[in-house]
Amino acid sequence: VPAQKIALVDTVGAGDTFMANFLVKLDDFGVLGINPREKLRSLNSENLVQALNYATAAAAIVCERAGCQPPTRQEVELRLKG
Repeated sequence: VPAQKIALVDTVGAGDTFMANFLVKLDDFGVLGINPREKLRSLNSENLVQALNYATAAAAIVCERAGCQPPTRQEVELRLKG
């Protein structure tokens, strides 16, 4: 997925925020927990793109702030809406 255009302030925490929010979306899809390999195989490309876009938006928000200040779910969802 493409990166979002941002006004870069600080990259501290961007990778951790990306990964954490990618896992948040995977959990939303119910593919984590016991026997995740089988569940992960059930993901379709649309789900994967949604999870990647969500994680990218969260990381973009972190990069627009000084220090590592991860966004709330509401902030990420607002960013994705436009």
